[in-house]
This record gives sequence, structure tokens and C-alpha cells, in this order.
Amino acid sequence: MYGESRGEMMTFLAMREDFPLKAAATVGAFTDLGFFIKDNPGMESVSEKIWADYKENKEKIFERRSAVNWAEKLNTPLLIMNGNNDPQVKPLHSLYLAERMQVAGKKYQLIIFDGGNHILSGMHTEERDRQIIKWFKKHYTNRMKDL
Repeated sequence: MYGESRGEMMTFLAMREDFPLKAAATVGAFTDLGFFIKDNPGMESVSEKIWADYKENKEKIFERRSAVNWAEKLNTPLLIMNGNNDPQVKPLHSLYLAERMQVAGKKYQLIIFDGGNHILSGMHTEERDRQIIKWFKKHYTNRMKDL
């Protein structure tokens, strides 16, 4: 499963709920919703439109939408990619999740692209895609051996 930008949250949620995945890859992933909104104040009003109960249940929503809080539940091998020039999601999000996955003993790979933007487009497109394909091939083959 592949998630880019907000799609990464859908990927994390599928992983948390044990959706049967062989591998997952994310690009430009926010992993801590509270930290993301603090860094992007305009997202506060967007969040109020997404969740009708946002003002009353902000902390609960942050908990449910912050993969760093439940990294131990991410049992699918995960490729985490971020650009260090991402104006929307700081690479710290990826670093924090990688740290939590390391502590939890989970399979992951972290790649930070020098000069990369939010979705690693432009000069990083080919390498981004190559890494994703390589990751999926590696874990598809490994999982097939287990069947």
C-alpha cells in the first residue's frame, strides 16, 4: 500500500487495523497531527471542517491520527520517505516515527531526500519510484516464501 501526503494517514490506519498488507510506503507523511497543526496554523480551520467535533475532541482526534502514538501496532514493513525541503511536513515527522518503530522492533526503512519537496517530485521522482518498487518487490517476495 502506498500513501502520499494525507494518503499516508490512510496507510497508517490500515496498518494499525491489521489490514492484510505485505508492505507499505509513505511520502511526506505527517505522523503527529498536533505537531503538524502547530506547524501549519491554517490547518486548524481545515480540521474543523473535516471533524464536526474537532473543538470538543481535539486531543482524541490527535491521538487517533498520530502514528507516533501507536507505532507498536504497525506490523507491516514500512518505507518512510520525506524531503528535507518539504514546506508542509517537516522531516522530523518521519524521524519521530522511525525512532518509535525502532524502539518497538518494527521493520522499516527511512530515506530523507536532500532538497526534496513534499511529494518528492522533480529531481527526486525517479529515485522515489525506484525505492518504492524495490521495497515492494523485496517484501512481496519475502512474504510469498512464508505462505
